[in-house]
Amino acid sequence: MDKDPSVISSNEIFRLATYDAYRILYPELKGGAIKKGYVADIAVFDIFESNLKPLSINDRNHVINHLVYASCGMKAKHVIVNGKFSIMNYKSTSEDEQELLIKFDEVFNRFMRS
Repeated sequence: MDKDPSVISSNEIFRLATYDAYRILYPELKGGAIKKGYVADIAVFDIFESNLKPLSINDRNHVINHLVYASCGMKAKHVIVNGKFSIMNYKSTSEDEQELLIKFDEVFNRFMRS
């Protein structure tokens, strides 16, 4: 069972990472789906990126498989949170990425020493 992709389907993983994540982590919010009344959060991926090739965009399962197994959040071209861009063209719109990386390294190193 270790590292067996058939244990859980890519559709189930996608649902866990989207709709179920909101339900579990932010029960007070409606999110993880594109519906009226839900928070306006969405990640946009460039289907021309090499990690998403070959891609059959007419096959929903094929697209979900690629997002789950061949991509990650760092590959999102745009990210919209609560209706506003937080990432545009792979760059943060509100945070100094270098400063974030420095802070991350500091926290990680403290964690590793403890």
